[in-house]
Amino acid sequence: MGLRLIPNPVFIAQIPFTVAGENEPTVVEFEFRHKSPEELKAWVSGFGSRDTATALGEVVVRWTGGVVDESGEAVRFSGDNFRRFLAAHGPRSEDLLRGYIRELTESRQKN
Repeated sequence: MGLRLIPNPVFIAQIPFTVAGENEPTVVEFEFRHKSPEELKAWVSGFGSRDTATALGEVVVRWTGGVVDESGEAVRFSGDNFRRFLAAHGPRSEDLLRGYIRELTESRQKN
């Protein structure tokens, strides 16, 4: 398979989240909207002018697995559930932002 001239408009990535009291991060899979380097720069520079859930909602399409309720049942993605997810623990927004930027900017080539 070749390298696409124009990237797919969405991609899926596994994002590790720190959890209070847990030694290891919990991984949640998200579907994101792709941004070019120029679009990413503009988005990041305007990040502080919006609330966090709104800003992240511009790039998050949905979670595809890994978010459960108190009973361990999978939680459906919605705008309200996304806001609850981010509000539940302080570092979640930072973990998600860092993971998204890492996916767009870091190479996975091995030496």
